[in-house]
This record gives sequence, C-alpha cells and structure tokens, in this order.
Amino acid sequence: MQRKRSIILILAAFCLMVLMVGYILFYHYQKRHRLETQLPDITLVNLDGSDYLPTVHNKPFVYTFIKPDCHYCLDEVVDISTQLIEEKPVDVFFISAEPLDVLRDLAAPFETHKVRFLQDKTQKLSRYYAVTAFPTTIVFSKEGLPLKKFDGTVDLAHILQALPDE
Repeated sequence: MQRKRSIILILAAFCLMVLMVGYILFYHYQKRHRLETQLPDITLVNLDGSDYLPTVHNKPFVYTFIKPDCHYCLDEVVDISTQLIEEKPVDVFFISAEPLDVLRDLAAPFETHKVRFLQDKTQKLSRYYAVTAFPTTIVFSKEGLPLKKFDGTVDLAHILQALPDE
C-alpha cells in the first residue's frame, strides 16, 4: 500500500512538472511571436544622420530587420526592394543596428528603388518586436497595425498575401 502511494505521488509530481514546463514554453513562444497593436515611440536614424520617428503611413508598410553580413538578409533586401513594390503599393523599410557607413554602402545599389534604410542604433525597435532572427519581416496595415511577422527568410508570395487589398 505504501509503495502504491509513493508511485502515485511520483507520477503526480512528474505530471505537474511536465505541465509547468509546457506552460513556461508556451508563454515564451507567445511572448516571442506577439505583435503590439500600435507603433512604438522609438526614434530611428536616417542614412543622413537625421532622426526618423516611425509613423502611420497612407498605405501598408513593411519593416525588414537585417544584418548586412547575413547572406539571407541580403537576398531578402534584393527580393523585397525589386519585386514587392512592383506588386503592391507599399512602403518598405530595412532596419539594422549596424553603423551608418555600413548601411550607406548596403543601400547604395538601391537608391533608385523606393525603399528606405534606417538605423536602430539602440535596438529598441528590434526588442519591441522581439526580433531574434535575421531577417525578420513585419507587415503593417496603413493604420499602423502589425498584421504578420515572419522570422527568417520568407517567400515574397507570403508577404503579398499578408498585405491588405486596397
């Protein structure tokens, strides 16, 4: 009888631990993938060194967080800047914490494209949107509401699908 009770207590404790670990993992997953419902009051830096405050636009917009030394990020920059704008009316922002001179060099081939490169010097915006992988792309409505977050590389068709129809 005593042995049966010990086994039941051990199984109960094990089940409780499994539930606790599952809850913690689920909580962190949700926290990582949540999207805030408004644009934060965080200042970024334009390539010319002037401040840029994220604002609501008159059309949908896309933030893509990149690292210039990331091959996948560079592919994403090329794909988004050359194809996305042709498909839909959208503003595109490439955001990085790298120094401005590095971003200027990266942006130079895209001067004729309607994209903007911004520096997130303090990485506050990256932390606000829980960016943990590069590239990370977030699609916003024209009201500034985040619609979809893509961690890692994403097929352009998925971005187009996430963009609202005008």
